[in-house]
This record gives sequence, C-alpha cells and structure tokens, in this order.
Amino acid sequence: MKSLKKEIIYPIIFALLSTLFFYSNLTFSYLQMGDVILWDIKNIKDAIFSGNLYFWNNAYFTTASSSAVPIHPKSLLIALLPNDIYPQISIMFHITVMGYGLFLFLREKKLSVKASLFGATALMFSNSIITLILPGHLGKFETYCYFPFVLYFLSKAMNTEKWIYFFFTGAFLGTAFLGGALDVAMYFSLFLSCYFLYLLYNKKNDKKITDFLKTDIKKIIILCVKFALTAVFSFLMSLQIIMITKNTQDMGAAGVTDKKQLWEWATRWSYPPEEVLGFFMPGFFGYYSGSQTHPYWGRIANMKGEPKTSNFSLTSANIGYITFIFIIFAVFISRKKYSEKYFWIGTALFFLTASFGRYFPIIYGALFQIPIFRDARNPNKFIEIIPIPFAILSSFACDYIFKALEAKKEDKLLKYLEDDYKYINAAKKIMYIIAIASAVSALITILANGIIYNHFVSDWKEANAALISKNIFMSFIRLALISSSVLILINYALSLKDITIKDKFILIIPLIGFILFSVYDLGHIGFLIIGSIIVFLYIIIVNRENLFYKYIPYMFIAVLFLDLTQSGNMFIVKSNYNQMYNSTPIVEHILNEKGNRTTMPILIPYLYRYTTHTMPYYNIPLTEPPAASRLSKDITDVFSSFRINDYAGYQPRLMDLLGVRYILSPTYLDQSILSNELIKITEYQDQFSAAVLYELKGYRNKYEFVNNVYNASDFNDGLGRLTMPNFNLAYETVLLNNSSNYISLNNPNSIYIAELLEETDKKIVFNVKTPENGILISKERYNTDWTVTVNGEKKELLNANLLFRGVYVEAGDNNIIFEFTPSKKYLYSTIICWIIFIILSIISIYKYFLYTKENIEISHSINDIIIE
Repeated sequence: MKSLKKEIIYPIIFALLSTLFFYSNLTFSYLQMGDVILWDIKNIKDAIFSGNLYFWNNAYFTTASSSAVPIHPKSLLIALLPNDIYPQISIMFHITVMGYGLFLFLREKKLSVKASLFGATALMFSNSIITLILPGHLGKFETYCYFPFVLYFLSKAMNTEKWIYFFFTGAFLGTAFLGGALDVAMYFSLFLSCYFLYLLYNKKNDKKITDFLKTDIKKIIILCVKFALTAVFSFLMSLQIIMITKNTQDMGAAGVTDKKQLWEWATRWSYPPEEVLGFFMPGFFGYYSGSQTHPYWGRIANMKGEPKTSNFSLTSANIGYITFIFIIFAVFISRKKYSEKYFWIGTALFFLTASFGRYFPIIYGALFQIPIFRDARNPNKFIEIIPIPFAILSSFACDYIFKALEAKKEDKLLKYLEDDYKYINAAKKIMYIIAIASAVSALITILANGIIYNHFVSDWKEANAALISKNIFMSFIRLALISSSVLILINYALSLKDITIKDKFILIIPLIGFILFSVYDLGHIGFLIIGSIIVFLYIIIVNRENLFYKYIPYMFIAVLFLDLTQSGNMFIVKSNYNQMYNSTPIVEHILNEKGNRTTMPILIPYLYRYTTHTMPYYNIPLTEPPAASRLSKDITDVFSSFRINDYAGYQPRLMDLLGVRYILSPTYLDQSILSNELIKITEYQDQFSAAVLYELKGYRNKYEFVNNVYNASDFNDGLGRLTMPNFNLAYETVLLNNSSNYISLNNPNSIYIAELLEETDKKIVFNVKTPENGILISKERYNTDWTVTVNGEKKELLNANLLFRGVYVEAGDNNIIFEFTPSKKYLYSTIICWIIFIILSIISIYKYFLYTKENIEISHSINDIIIE
C-alpha cells in the first residue's frame, strides 16, 4: 500500500505543475483561440444534454457537416464544465496525462524517478505544444497527449509479450484518434509501426538476424499478429471520428490541380532550418505574428516574391535549454544502458528534416509522392511530434548526469565516467562555447542595434523594426543567463573538483538575473513569485550538505520549468470574454432583419471577430469563401468557377446561387466590381475587427421552387450548366446523382406558394401549394445524413445545384420535412470498444490490488516466521 500511495503522488505532481504553469490564467478569463472552439464546445454540450451523439454543424455553410460527440474524456469535461473555462481545464488535464504517460514510459526504460520527472516536464511544457493554444488547435492537444501512453504500453507489451498490454496500446491509440487531429495521429501511427519493428529487432539480443528468424519465427509471427490486432482495435475504437472526417473532408487544395502548385500549397507552412535556433533561443525570430511586443519575422509561410510581412507564425519550438544541452550529452554518452538512444536520435532527425518541407525537401518530398501525405499539408506539423524523442533523449542524459551526482557525493565520479570522460568533456566544451558566444553576441547586438534596426525598417516599418532589433539582443541576453545557470548546474555533477559553498551560491547570480529578465519581458508578477520561491528553496539546500546532492536534481527540473514557463506564457493570450460577444450595429441590423427569408451573410475575406465569435454566438449562419483553407471539393470547385479575383471575390451569380443577402468586408467595396450590386448599411471597428456591412440588391429567398430541371451526368457537367450565361436560377435547377429515376420537368413559368414553417439545425419544415410538379430547393448543404419526407412519405433527397438539398414535389398541398438523421453504425463500434476497454481496465486494477494484497500477506507471514 505504501508503494501504491507513492505512485499516486506522481500524477498529482504533474497536475500541480500544469496548474502552476498556467498561473497567469487561473482566473479563467477566456484564452484567445482561433477557429470556433467555444461554438463547437456549445454544440457538443447541447448534443450531450439532448441525448444526441451526432449534430449538424451549421454556422458555416462552407464547412456545414455531420459532427460527432467524440466518446472521449474531453466530452465528459465539456458536459461538466462551463463553456468559457473548458479550454483551460482541458489543456491542463491533457498536459497532465501527457506528462504522466511519458513518466511511466521512461521508468519502463529503467530510468530513475528524477530523470523520468525531468523528461515528463520537458515534454509537457515544450512550447511546440503550448503554442497550439493561440491558433486554437485544441483538438491537437486532445490527440497528442495520449501518445506517451501508447509508447508506454507498447514498450511494456513487447517486454512482457502479454496480450493485455497490446490491447491497452490499441485503446490509447484509439483515444488519441478520437481527439480529432487525424493527420497528427496518422503520422504518429506510422512512427509507432517503426518503433514496433525496432523493439521486435531488439528481441534477437546477441543472435544473428538469420538465426533469430529461424529459431524464433513463431514468436515473431505471434507478436506481429498482436500488433496488427492493436491497430485493428484502435481503428474500431476511433471509427466514429475517422468516418465522420472521411465523409466530410473530401479534400481539395483550394482548386489546385497542377502538381507544382499543389506542392507550393502543401508546403507553404514549412519549418525554416535556421529556426532550429528557436529550440533554445526563443524570441530571436519573435514569438508570433501580430504580437505587440515580439512580432515574428522568420520565413514560415513566406513564398518567393511575397513581401516579408506575409510571413506568418503562431507557434514556437522552445524545448528548454537544459533539454537541448542534455540532447547533446545523449549523443556523447556511450553506456549500453542507453542504447535505445540511437533509435530516438534517428526519429528526431527524421521528423526535423521532414518539417523543413520546401526548404530541404529530401524527406517531405519523398512523402509528398504518397497521396495520403499529399493531403496532409504543412510539413511544420512534424515539429509537434519532435518533443517526444527530444524529451526521451534528454532523459537518458539526465539519468546519466544525476547518477554522476550520486557518484560525486561518494567520491567515485572518475570511476563512474571511465571511458566516457573524453566524450563528456567534448559535450561540456560545447556548453562553454554556447555560454561564451551568447554573452559576446549579446554585447555585439546591443552595440549594433542601430544597424539591425536599419536592416529591418524598410520591410517592417519603424515600430516593428525597433521591436525586432531589441528582441534579437534580448534573446542573446536570455541565452547567456540561462546557459550560465545550466553550466553551473552541470558542473556540480561533472566537475572533478570539490564544490565549495561559494561555488554553490554562484548559481543564484545568473538565476536571479534570468528571473528578473523574464519579469521585465513578460510583465507577469506571478513569474517573480514562482522564481523567488525556487531561489529560496535552493538557498535552503545549499546550506545543508546532507540535502544538497539529494535535491540538486530538482533544480535542473526547476530551471527547465522556469525556462519553458517564461517563453510558453508569451502565447497564453487572454481576451475579455464578455466584451468579445458585445453586440455591434452590424449584428443588431442582421438580427432585426432576421424575419426575412434570405440565407446567410457571405464574408469576403476572413474577418476574425465575426467569423470566430460574434456571428456563431448570435446563431447567425455564415458563408466563408475558401481561400487557402482546405474545404470539400464541391465547395472549392463551385466557388473557384465564380471567382473574380482574390479581393472582391466572386461574381454576383454566386451570391444569387447561395441566396446571400449581406456581404461583410474589412474594407470598402465602393470601387469594386460588385459596387453596383451593393447598398452600404453600416460599419464598425473595434480591437478585433474592422467591418463594413453591405446589402445585395435583388437578394432572393433561401429556398426556391422550380419547374425546370437539368439532369447533369456528373459534377463537371452540372457546373458547366450553372456557369452558362443564360442559366436562370429562378426557373431552373441542376440535379446531380438522381439515383431513382430521370426527372423530367420543363415549365419555366412556375406558380406556387411556399412557406417556411420551422427551422432548426436538425429540422426544416416547409408548406408548398402548387398546381404543377416541381423541385423544392432548400439552400442548405447537401449531405446524405439528411432525409426528407413529403406528406409523411419518405422521398429521395436530391443534390440540387451541386450544393443544396432538394426534393421532388407533386402538384397539390404538400407538407415537406427535411430532418438530420445520421447513421449511428460507427458510433456503436466506438461504444463497444470503450466498454471492453473499461471492463479490462477494471479487471487489471482489481488484479493489481489482489497481487499487492497477496504480497503484503506473504511479507507479513515471512516476518512472523523470522520473529518466531
């Protein structure tokens, strides 16, 4: 029981560290995130409480689709927590899960508890993970954080060869896929296959590979079958999400078909090789685009011929200076115990090189030839996986150095280092070089500040050029302070000289300097409090010889935590939750006119506040034109065929097709090609967006009834018909994929009375009175998860005008109901897998307690015998 209590303390430690890391946001004011995270959370919560595990996402016409409530831990959190604090709690919860998973994995590799704690901390707060907050990639957290548990159970499964651990490997991999970031999970799954093969290869021990295949072929086959079943179980568990994604993301690359253009589109967000400096020099290239204090000036997203200000990044890859140095040490240490380091070095190099994309296309260029990788754009996504091998490698070196501390305490350091001594010396020299070079570079860049400013001013204007030049020398000062602190700490462990009390106190100088620097840079008093507590605790252990060697390893973790906290908190941007949803003249006008029968506004181009917050909050549906985003191919192709240019956007015919009433633009359109089609209504500007609201002249209903049909043979045939100059949307519709029969209608002078009786996200009810047969078109996204009935009789849902729902209506008085009725067959697969997972987990926990109890009883019996 004592052992069990000791194990429970570790996840609590990670939860506390995670909470402490977000010290600046513990008031739970809203974390600024992109996309429509809060709106998605609201939809999921509403679905859960209404007992529906599927719902129709309808705020954006272009991305309207069937969505599932993922059977995932995050769904429980969404149900229990208020919407505005769910993101913070979810992030802290999932980072805790991630840290504990890697902690278990490292201990499975026989590393010390302290080294495992270090590795877990290095992974949890790597800025590659933390900085996903700002662009709003919450799903990536909820995918990525389960990877360490997958590694842990696979490693344990290969060591014990027990079915139960292979099963848990599949269960956690399935949970990762249920997080929703399928491309990242796919990359990891392919890597996991390589790790399995590596572990299988290690099974041969000292045998030759041919002998291993001959003597252990049965074992090899059984292990491969077990791993295959792991993959099958993870697939079945996550089938709910995989099929939803597959059905709703028939990806097109914004209309790009030429392979060269496709390459440029897919690799726009490639990681520039020089930004590897960001692993230990955060802030040198700035932090993120749009930052008021640290604007980004690197090359991410910058294409040839574009202005340098088109560079765009919302991420950082600081892994912590100690982590970086330990990775260097890991390369040099040669102890057999850390032989797995070569696999992780290869893994890190592979993912790093792949992330370079168009800048160094050897690996990503090869992957690009595979269609599945061609769809998953943005090579810099590989950077998100790199912290795992980095954290593992640093833990190997950390374990080695912490054991050197123990050897030093017992005056056995030289014997401990033995053959590694010259290699360790080489690693130490690199550390000295970095510390000296950073101090010299800081001095040079301070003196050359004017020259650096002049270099940037022409492209970045005065204000940003001044910030960039300042941040460059500040990053060198930061590096000099943190590298000095790490240098002193490592010297405590690896110096053959005795450490005096004076030597121990030297660490306080650069450490306090780093803390004060960070407070100045961040402006957060909380960081000063955390740093002061760490310094105070360090002073206590310095003054007690018996505590110094015991607790100095935790100073490595503390300095790493300070390092990552300082840079990571630059990305924890807060917004005023209430102010964000304040109404505006634009919103008020649209809400007041809601009784009309038109469809949604169309936004040209992207507007931050209105597309991500205000409009979804007020349940105003939107159409956001596809630009660089990946949307379904039908949307991309239809919009592209009506494109005028990249500014004003689209021909009036597209507005007519969509039934658009409003255009919301960040700039005036009075001189645009659309100017004669528009009436200016109002405008508004605040800290989030500037927008001008225009109304289209001659806007039409969001539904239509026509008596003239063109049966298209395929999509391109239908698109050709829609774009013909004489095609009139008021009198004719294009039908696609009419499976039951050919519909013949040719009466352009339709007479009808149609009324919209009810409209929700899941149900739309019409009444149509007509003397002639015809087609009712509801200008909502066509999707096979919708069904339609006419007077209570189920009818075929038609694909009308390529994008919309339609139904054939006979003459007379007709009651028509469109309903969202998704198939739940994939949901059952996920639920069954979860039930199996929970039952086997309970059985395993019960057996663990039973085994622990038996061991205690045996121990007591032995003690009684000894006493007797």
